[in-house]
Formats: sequence, C-alpha cells, structure tokens
Amino acid sequence: MIPLVEAKRTLLCVRLATGLVRVLSCVNILAGIVSLCVDVETFFRIGFLISGSAGLTQPLLMACVYSNQPSPNYQQTSICMKYILYVWLFILNLAVVPCVLLSLEYIFTDERMYTPQLSIFLAIVVFVTCFILTMINMYTFCILHKNGLCFLYSLNKDVEHANVPVQISFGSARITASTPPDDTSMILPPPYSVAVSNPGDGSDCYV
Repeated sequence: MIPLVEAKRTLLCVRLATGLVRVLSCVNILAGIVSLCVDVETFFRIGFLISGSAGLTQPLLMACVYSNQPSPNYQQTSICMKYILYVWLFILNLAVVPCVLLSLEYIFTDERMYTPQLSIFLAIVVFVTCFILTMINMYTFCILHKNGLCFLYSLNKDVEHANVPVQISFGSARITASTPPDDTSMILPPPYSVAVSNPGDGSDCYV
C-alpha cells in the first residue's frame, strides 16, 4: 500500500496533468483556427493538428479506465492494456518531438528579423504545447509502470483507508486512531487528588 502523503501527492499531480492536457488541447484548437484564417506557413497548421490530436488522445483523459475496480481477470487485461498504452505514448512522442525541434529551429533561425511577429508567436505556442505534452506523456508512462492500469482506483482506495478511524479497545478504555492532527503537542492529564486524614482534628486534606 502506498503511504498517504505519496498517494495524495500522486493524485494531485495526475489531476493537474489531466487539467493541463485539456487546456493545451483547447489552446491548440484555437491556435489552429487562427492559423487557418491567416496567411502563415503550412508548418503551423500541421503542428497544431498534430499537437491538438495528441492532446485529445492523451491517455490521462481516459479516467473511466483508470477509475474502474479491478476485475477477476485483471492481471491479463492489465498487461495487455498497459502495453497498448505504452505503444500509444511512444507514437504520440514520435509525432510531438519533431514539432518541438522544428519550432525551435524556426524561432532561433537567422532570418527571424524578417519573420512576421504572428508567425513567431505561433511557433512559440507550438513549442510550448508540444514540449509540455511530451513531458506529460513521459509522466503518464511512469504512473502506469509504477501503479498499474487502475491507478486512480488504487490511489483513492489508499487515501480512503488512511482516513478511516480505527478503534482499539483495552479493557474499559477505547482509543480512536485516525490521521494525525496538525497540533502534535502532548496534552498532560489532570493531576490526581489524594485524600489524607489528619489524626489531630479528624479533618481530611487533599493533595
């Protein structure tokens, strides 16, 4: 079982990566529409088509697959699906990495002073979106390799198990254990009172 802190951090990273993929897909679609409406090089239209398609088909958007509870034949299905996703991530990177290199060459070319500002801006958009998609594809590969196909289900399960309080009984005493609170200072019990009889006047004094 993955520790609680690591499970929460992984879940947060997966959600951030998924949201970033959606944002990049929208940016690529809008930039692709702009490149079709203005007179720019064909490279930008092809680049936005590739990066937009790579964003829309990124495996992290298939949350319904990763959130399912493992089935009885999970082992065989998991192995097949993982290898299919590995191959697909490799194909996506093969398509996206050349766009990163070509956009860099276009930005830092010696003739950039004579290049329209819109073309340079579109080249920067292609570079940023394709580079981030390449990093997210590599991160998805690591998540699948480390946590398995149904990694969202297993991570959520680990977080739920860690947050469930556990009751331990010792005779008549009961202790409830859950996630540690923020304040870890020790709370001292109240002092005990002991009655001592005074033989002189018969009164009792408490210590």
